[in-house]
Amino acid sequence: SEIHVAEVKLANCRWAALAYALFMGKLPQTFEDLRVLPDGYDLQLPNNQLPIRGDLIDPWDNPYRMEVVSPQSIKFSSDGPDGKPDTEDDVIVVFDRQQRLEMLP
Repeated sequence: SEIHVAEVKLANCRWAALAYALFMGKLPQTFEDLRVLPDGYDLQLPNNQLPIRGDLIDPWDNPYRMEVVSPQSIKFSSDGPDGKPDTEDDVIVVFDRQQRLEMLP
């Protein structure tokens, strides 16, 4: 379903935020921070790219959102099928540096 597609893309953003935070020691501030780590940080991925590729457009043709909520937390979201922010159908994934170990397999 389209909701699942949005959840997967936002989960990828959360994983990229984890990698960025572990390597850089701080939270990313923009989606561009999640695309490529600076030189000298090797994740052994092609061109050192983090797992954020392609357009950051949700299945309903609206941009995904990224909000740094605190120095420890980022909210990644899609406005959902209605295309309006802050409504019940929004798809939301939160990255919290304090909970990052729970994300590891």
